[in-house]
Amino acid sequence: MSLSNTFEKTLILGAYPLLALTVTAYEATAASAIVILAAVLASATMLWLRSILPKPLQWLAIVAVPGAVALGAGLLAPYLLPLPTAVTTRLAVAGITPIVFAGCVTGEQAPKGSILPMFISFVAVMLIAGIVREALGNGTVFMRQITPSGHAAAGIMGTPTGAFLFLGTTMIAARLLARRREADASTGERQTLQRGNR
Repeated sequence: MSLSNTFEKTLILGAYPLLALTVTAYEATAASAIVILAAVLASATMLWLRSILPKPLQWLAIVAVPGAVALGAGLLAPYLLPLPTAVTTRLAVAGITPIVFAGCVTGEQAPKGSILPMFISFVAVMLIAGIVREALGNGTVFMRQITPSGHAAAGIMGTPTGAFLFLGTTMIAARLLARRREADASTGERQTLQRGNR
């Protein structure tokens, strides 16, 4: 269950942007763009400083770079997308999320090389959450009405409770998928052994 556990850890440690910045598809898009930009610059900083600074100072830099990037991008985002200015603080905090993924793969149970798939999965979940929550909670997608009546199909999805419901559903789906993959792998191994014994 290591794959499922790593993905769940990623979702939990990155829960703040996932829960706070997926009320609308525009917020999720802005948060995803900031997280990706911050992650790329943080990774480049880590590679550049790996042979120059001791590890404690490397981590200080890895926190400072995405933090500074997210602060600037968060302040700029409402001028580029139709976002409320109140969301700027949450967008700034979202930039620290790349550190979550670095922490996920330093654990003993985390599979090697899993940081990129987990990062892509997290961004995908955040974007999907924004679209689903806006569609069900507001009856719109990217602020365009999608319901004929103009009413939300499930208003609760636009609330913090809806965000937790989406997070829990995603984690359950990930665990079930991981179990199915493990079962398929075990079945394949048994069939291979049976063929070899013939």
